[in-house]
Amino acid sequence: MPALSLRDIGVLPPPPPPPGGPTYTAPPPVYVASPPPATMINPFVAIAMGVNKTQSIAFAAVFGVLTLLLAVRFARGVGKHRMVYAFLIIIGAMRVATFVFRYFVATTKPTASSFQAILIASGVLLVAGFLFIVEAIMQLLWDWFCTVRNLSIPGRTTKNMNRSRHWLLVVISTLGIVGAVLQITSISKGDKATFNTAKHLRLASGALFIALCFALIALTIVVALLPVLRPEPVTKWPMIAVLVISTAGLMLESVYRVWAAAAPTGWATTQNAVDVMIVLPEGLIMLFAIFLGLDDLGQVAFVCSPRKPATQPVEQQEEPAVSDSTLAQPATTRKRGLTVSASRDEFEEISLHKVGSKHDDFSSVDVTDASREPSH
Repeated sequence: MPALSLRDIGVLPPPPPPPGGPTYTAPPPVYVASPPPATMINPFVAIAMGVNKTQSIAFAAVFGVLTLLLAVRFARGVGKHRMVYAFLIIIGAMRVATFVFRYFVATTKPTASSFQAILIASGVLLVAGFLFIVEAIMQLLWDWFCTVRNLSIPGRTTKNMNRSRHWLLVVISTLGIVGAVLQITSISKGDKATFNTAKHLRLASGALFIALCFALIALTIVVALLPVLRPEPVTKWPMIAVLVISTAGLMLESVYRVWAAAAPTGWATTQNAVDVMIVLPEGLIMLFAIFLGLDDLGQVAFVCSPRKPATQPVEQQEEPAVSDSTLAQPATTRKRGLTVSASRDEFEEISLHKVGSKHDDFSSVDVTDASREPSH
């Protein structure tokens, strides 16, 4: 077999054809599969853009401390609002796991076999944990409404309401999770139609959460305008502030979900966006639950501040002092036309001894008919 020259392996161009000889025909081009369009971006890869190892460790520690403090409050007793604290403890534990997985995302090479699994786990935890904090605020609003209106709901009715509310939030949150997973599978298959359908599912999930937050703010205002039926005093403004600020923070996080689905590139996918639009609202709501006494929603105050009594005691009016000169004077009362006169000692004796008979003994008292004139 003759040795291959440089022209044969394509290093040097082929020699020019001889005059009048056959022309050179170039080999057919090799077609390589083109990458997916720029709009088809893995949503979990977008969420993982700009992940910072130091911030991930710091936020995992912060949420760990907040969850521990919430657990202590829950164990010491939080009245009839235990479900609110239970939801907040769940979201706190999920946020610790979220930032632990984000730390592994930042330290794992994208070419590693476990990278995609870690990426999906961190993204699902980041998206799915939102429903628990929304459910906590909805439960808090319902408890406040029952407090203001002095309502007592039967246990079976309460269970049915809680179950319906939970499944509603699960369905809304599942739309976003399924949409994100479908986007991953459609990217690997190059199916743009499925990718756009999954994107619309994510947008619908975020839009429904925004509408739900608007409804919660409106219901808070409605409850604030209702007359108070509870016999004990109710101070509305602390709970109004807590509910409005918390719901506004949840709306900010809902806007983040829509923004990240509509624009998978840009500031919405950076670590700063996660800090401002997820960590800040959820951390603030947890601080409210830790440092505010929510045992009595009618009298919300800081845990360390003294609580006012439920009812104010009626001040007793002091009787005017009686001088000795007044007591020394004969006391005179009128009863059925009779004038009764008594000296100081005799008056005290009559006052201390109450006689149940109709015929009172006034032998020691000078009784004079008031209708007669005194004799001269």
